[in-house]
Amino acid sequence: MSNPIEGLSGFRERIDEIDAELITLLGIRFEVTRIVGDFKYKNGLPARDPVREEGQLERARQRSAEVGLNPDFAAAFQQLILTQVVSDHEAIRAQGGDKPEVGSQEVPPAPTDPPMSGLEQRPDLHTPPQASVERAILDHLTGS
Repeated sequence: MSNPIEGLSGFRERIDEIDAELITLLGIRFEVTRIVGDFKYKNGLPARDPVREEGQLERARQRSAEVGLNPDFAAAFQQLILTQVVSDHEAIRAQGGDKPEVGSQEVPPAPTDPPMSGLEQRPDLHTPPQASVERAILDHLTGS
């Protein structure tokens, strides 16, 4: 190989695939949390639950240690998500219920591609989203 950069193409393609999966998972997560925000509004529950949020941050730290990720990074990433969720819940309250238009689409199906090389040794790192679980949650929360 004359150009070492060419040797990165396979890795970069896989990174791009993983990035796309992360965005898909975030889309699913935010769809569910918007439904939860509407549920909270309609049932007089507060937009924030500090005890749950702290538990989520702690779980992010613990899981990150299990997979070799910096716990501070994982907690910061989780906090970014939580900040957006609270913002969405406050927007739902401000508009009098129902989900904001952003993100209100069908839950995409779970990817069916097998894990890529390297992940076979760490099956715990490759857990495809369970669209049927998300669909069941959405159906339960929306009464569908």
